[in-house]
Amino acid sequence: MAPSNTAEYLSIKKNEQRRLEILTSEILRTGPITKNTYVAVGRIFVKEKRDCIVANLEKRKQTNAALLIRLAAAVDGESK
Repeated sequence: MAPSNTAEYLSIKKNEQRRLEILTSEILRTGPITKNTYVAVGRIFVKEKRDCIVANLEKRKQTNAALLIRLAAAVDGESK
């Protein structure tokens, strides 16, 4: 079901972004961010949502960029 107009589309995107921010908060509450956190996020979520969550985690915790590389490698390895 496609949105009927631009305002509806933007509203849907804003609500989705808010849900991803809440999910990011929940991930942070579960403990320290490790390679496994990124791998789990990569396995569970489609690429667009995964990228958004990882970006949120990066902003909030300023984690090591090497973990992002490992996430990408893990996800790419599973999709082949």
